[in-house]
Amino acid sequence: MEWLLIVAFAACIITPLVVQATGLGGEDVIASRERRVPAPPPKLPRNLESWAKFPRATEDWYAERFGLRNQLLTAQHWMKLELFDETPVERVVIGRDDWLFTNSSDALDCNRGTRPFTAEQLRDWRESLKARRDWLASKGIDYALVLVPGKAAVYTEQVPRQYERRGPSRREQFLEELRQEDDLLVVDLLPALQAERDDDTADDHVYYPLGMHWTARGALVANAAIVQALPPRHQGRPPATREDMEKRYSTGGDDFSHQFLVSGRFQQGEYYFVPAGQIPSHVAGGSNGEPDFDLPTWISSETGLTRALVVRDSFGNMIMPFLAQQFSRLNEVTSLNFSPALVEELHPDVVIELFVDHTLGYHLPQQQRVFDREALREAFEASQEVLLAPVGEGDAPELVGLRGTQVGKTKRGTRIATDGSGSVTLPPFTWTADQDVVLALDISAPAPTFLSLYYPLEGVNAYREKQATDVPIHPGRQTIYVALPPPVAPGPIALLPGRTGGDYMIHDVEARVVTP
Repeated sequence: MEWLLIVAFAACIITPLVVQATGLGGEDVIASRERRVPAPPPKLPRNLESWAKFPRATEDWYAERFGLRNQLLTAQHWMKLELFDETPVERVVIGRDDWLFTNSSDALDCNRGTRPFTAEQLRDWRESLKARRDWLASKGIDYALVLVPGKAAVYTEQVPRQYERRGPSRREQFLEELRQEDDLLVVDLLPALQAERDDDTADDHVYYPLGMHWTARGALVANAAIVQALPPRHQGRPPATREDMEKRYSTGGDDFSHQFLVSGRFQQGEYYFVPAGQIPSHVAGGSNGEPDFDLPTWISSETGLTRALVVRDSFGNMIMPFLAQQFSRLNEVTSLNFSPALVEELHPDVVIELFVDHTLGYHLPQQQRVFDREALREAFEASQEVLLAPVGEGDAPELVGLRGTQVGKTKRGTRIATDGSGSVTLPPFTWTADQDVVLALDISAPAPTFLSLYYPLEGVNAYREKQATDVPIHPGRQTIYVALPPPVAPGPIALLPGRTGGDYMIHDVEARVVTP
């Protein structure tokens, strides 16, 4: 009997090593089933700071390659689901009839009414949106804010009991606050989507039962509501309807259940639309002699239509093919922060901001004032209060590469070699919420593209793509000026120099407190 225990113990010790050595599971499984990037191998330490991070990096890397990790994780998830009827993934909540909801960034709590806005937060939102509207109006540009309801607001009966409503949601507070501004165009899509769900069937819904986003049918209805709410000059052609489309069925769609690693229990299909005839718009880059700055760009073959810039979150993915039909040229930006520099460069006739309501749970607007690029330059040059001093000619700023980005100092500045995804952190400095700060970045770029500045955040990822300031840049050397938002969390600003691969040079960087 004793030798059986010894053999069993040895098997338990050896089997994970054998599985790991054979390469079964590991990174491929993480990428395909968990749909995320596995932790990278730790780099050999070169200084005290990297030595301090080395143990954690090694632990993260090994934990995702431990033999039998995937089998053990799947077994744990199965037991939670089938034996205890609990979600094995913290951010995903199981609702009634096995509908799935995200509670990322407290989305359900914001809808439930247990995390209300403060009066100051509501005022900041209203003043910020007013500033955008007024600045755009001064340039003859229309503005529309489109608020997408989360799935919990449309399908309230499917929300789990522990997240039933207790008071006004952030969405309702937000809309009530903005009703004070008669000239601010706010498009609330909830009524249109609630009306459309009356046509739901067992396998056809306005939102994916297992995901977060709207289906093609929901996006089509939302598009019509947006177009009908815009000023008449942007209604050059009628919005697409179901009668213009061929309806087709497939399996899959937006689906959280893959994170559970357990197959069989959660299944859904989806209907999608294919245009019945030729459509007038298509995605293009740099068409008609105009640079697109690496932004997704839709060009129409029709004439007499207006131009649009759409600043949007992931709900824009499904609606863009429909919305693009309304405009001669549409540029889209996947960010939540308004960029005056992009507006000045792209010359739209209307700016549309589109985001889902649970964004209100973590996002606050950056500035309550909007400045032209020339005004930022003049304010910067007039200031004598320096927060981050320049290094000057012949030296190079201290930049730290993130996620393997290669940087190197030269006599002309700090060189960044990137495939279009590499990023660095800028030299650290601090500022306060009551200071107006402008960052000057002396940069050389290989092609027309746009750079992004990311700011440290609390409660979500350290740097979040949606929370970036996007600025267009041209080939060659230039100095750009960026108004920084009030700080949310301590830490350095991260810079993604451009979406085009190649060599970028940061010649210098400086920050000053300015007087608006």
